Order: sequence, then structure tokens, then C-alpha cells
Amino acid sequence: MEPQAFISKIKDTAIEENKKVGIPASLTIAQAILETGWGESELAKKANNLFGLKGTGPAGTYEKESPEYQNGKKTMEKSIFCKYNTWDECIESRTERLLNVEYAKVIGADWRTACTEVWKAGYATDPKYPSKLIDIIQRYELYQYDKGEYRMSKLVVIDPGHGLPDPGACGNGLQEHERAFALAQLVKNVLSRHGVTVLFTRNGERSLSSATNLKTNKNEDLAARQRFSNSKATDFFLSLHMNASDDPASNGYETLCYSQNGQIEALHVAIKAFLQRHGLKDRGIKIRTDLAVLKVKAKAALLECFFISNPKEAALMKDAAFLLELAEAIGQGVLTAIGIAYVPMKKPETPQPTPPKEEKKLMKTEDANKIIRVLQDRWNASTCQDEKKEMGRLADEVRVAAGMKKVNG
Repeated sequence: MEPQAFISKIKDTAIEENKKVGIPASLTIAQAILETGWGESELAKKANNLFGLKGTGPAGTYEKESPEYQNGKKTMEKSIFCKYNTWDECIESRTERLLNVEYAKVIGADWRTACTEVWKAGYATDPKYPSKLIDIIQRYELYQYDKGEYRMSKLVVIDPGHGLPDPGACGNGLQEHERAFALAQLVKNVLSRHGVTVLFTRNGERSLSSATNLKTNKNEDLAARQRFSNSKATDFFLSLHMNASDDPASNGYETLCYSQNGQIEALHVAIKAFLQRHGLKDRGIKIRTDLAVLKVKAKAALLECFFISNPKEAALMKDAAFLLELAEAIGQGVLTAIGIAYVPMKKPETPQPTPPKEEKKLMKTEDANKIIRVLQDRWNASTCQDEKKEMGRLADEVRVAAGMKKVNG
């Protein structure tokens, strides 16, 4: 494909992703050029994969050999690549990957810095990858597509509490880190529905530290979460947890914050309405200046979503419908806190019972009666029982065709 035709085909989506999350459009275009040779690569043509993304894509997988670099030496290895339905779909998928914590320094960076940081984070193994990208951007003046604001939408960082090897509180068959992540995904859906960009501090079950010592791991993990949020233009930081107590009767929900203001109160009011609907205890808003996770630059709240040690509340946190409604309430509160009007999710309409269809008559009643009289005459004249039964059966078939009831069983 001609260079300008290729750039024109993907630049609008690259610019849109730049506006949404701050990935330089020039980096997106340059990577696509480098990875596909202006859209002529096998992956681009047969899998709509512009970035060499490995794994399973929306359209399945595509297997091929590709160059890899180990200790500076180039080797060819067979790999499984993502397959996409369109190029735009591929660009959006690549954005999702760059929102992982390891690429934090790419988001919002200038194009030159982004070229280096994306390589440092492990995107590619070619040691010349940054210089190749920079050369493409300069040669084709791709930096022109980075002009303007980086971000149009609000940005919320959701922090699912804990992460293995620290599972958090455990009880009644639940682990806090797992429930926090499940709830985080549902809250993300609510916010995304309203055009909010959502990033997670962790995207899997493990913490952000590789330290084997649990205390060291927890300290490094908390520091990494702070750095991640502070490296972004975060509008609100939301940390999700579950409470625990030695007393299984302890119960309720509470909002923790470093300092209380209108944003925190708006969040709590939305969740309080949810608590009242379900007859659950509101433990209120509590100031906690000792919690490291709340010491981020953005306004932050830590939600203690009921007691994992309480059998009844643990059962609620296992219930899919309850979690969905809780996430909707939390999402509503966050939206109010960042100044976005909440729009309730439309409930599916209850399907109305379909009236039974009238069976279409295949024969007029008068015609059916004429045939039945002929069959009756044949029946009367017959001395064979089998023939009589057959005449009766045929008469009933005629009745059915005319919309009448059978008389012979």
C-alpha cells in the first residue's frame, strides 16, 4: 500500500486513541508501519494484525514464524498471533494492552520518549526498535497527528485490593483479592458505558511486586499502585476491598478516605441508597490518613464492601445479581463525583406472551363434508374392519385439514 494511503486509513483511529488515553498517535502509526511494511505483511492481510499482537483475538488465531531477538541474536520462532475482524479493532486491542501497568510511562509521554519506553517495557525484543520508530516518525512527520489535547474523557483508576501472594481477608469460601477484582470489572463496565476511561492497577490475580518476602511484596505493591495512579491524569482513584472481623456478626459497608469532600460524599450517598434498599448497615465515611493506598494525587476512596467473615454478607458477595447492582451503585457514585450525569442501565423489556397462531385451513368446510360423506358411504359398504379403520382415519385427516375436530380418536 502507498505510504499516504496507509497513513490515511489508520490515522483517525490512532488520533482517537490518543485523545482517549494519551498514547501518541505517531507511535501507533509508526508501529503499524514498522510491523506490517505499510500493510503488506502476512499478518496484516490474513489476520488484520498490525502490531504483531500474540494470543487469541476476536476472530481467533493465526500461526506463523516471526523473528525474535535473544541476547542480540535474531532467531525465527513459530508463534500464535491474534486475529482481528478489522484494522480498527486491532488498534483498539493494542491500546488495551498498553494500558497495563508495565507501559505506564508510555501514556501521556511525548512521541520520542514513548518510542523508547514501549521497547523498555518489553513490547519488542529488537534492540533497534526505538530508533526505527523514531526514524519513521521523523521521515513521515507523523508527530503532526499528536497535536491537541491528549485526553477528552475522564480517567478513573480502579484498584482491586490485594493480589497474590497476599489474598487479603479470607472467609466463607471467599478470598478478598478475587471478589475485589470481580467487582472492579463490573464497576468498569458502568463507567465505560458513560464514556469514562478506566485503568486497573492490577490486571490479574497477582500483586505488582515479584518479591518473595510477603512484607516486602506488599510494600512494593502499594508503592507501585501509587506510582501508577500518579503517572496518569487521574480524575478519581477507587480502591475496592472487603472487610473482616473475628466476630462473625460484624457487618456493613464503609467508605474510607484521606480527607472528606463533596466528591467522597457524592460517592457515599449513591451507595447508601443501595444499602437502604437491601436493608444493609451503613458504617459511614471514615477518615484514614494511615492508609498508603489513599496517598495518591487524585481524590481517592477505599470501599470496604461488607464483611467476608459474615456468612450472610459473604453469600451476598457471591451472588451475581447483587454484585451487579452494587457495581451500578458504586459507578453512579463515582460518576457524580467526577461530574458526569448517571444514566441507569435499561432493563430488558419483559417479553409479552405470543398469542397462539390460528391454524390455517387447508380445505373449506363444505368441501371437507363432501369428501367425508363419500368416505362414510365407502365405510358403510365395507365388510373389512381394516378398511373401515382406514376410512375413519382418512375422514379425520380431512376434518383436520378443514379445522374440525377428529371423531375417531
